[in-house]
Amino acid sequence: MNKKKWLSLGGSLLCIALLVNAAGSIVGDPMDGVFSEIKKLAGYERRDLLFLSGGYSSSFFGRSAKAEFQIKGGRNGKTIRISVHKPLHLLPWQVRAFENNSLGHN
Repeated sequence: MNKKKWLSLGGSLLCIALLVNAAGSIVGDPMDGVFSEIKKLAGYERRDLLFLSGGYSSSFFGRSAKAEFQIKGGRNGKTIRISVHKPLHLLPWQVRAFENNSLGHN
């Protein structure tokens, strides 16, 4: 293939990746990323948590979400706080901050 064909192919692939990334910004709930990371880090399911506060932001180049949860049935204010980010919609969520005061307290 000559240089012109490679540039055309590269440009087409870039356009497709950008379109898929843009579609990812429209579809999906950022809180799904929050819950999946909590499951990995602390073992709690979505049904185990009571949402206290949080929110998310979304742009063409990624999403961020923050949330604070109380553990259902927990005493003494057992909470989990988490902040996650996804730089591109095609990449997995990354945990920026995680605080779990539910362990070791009864």
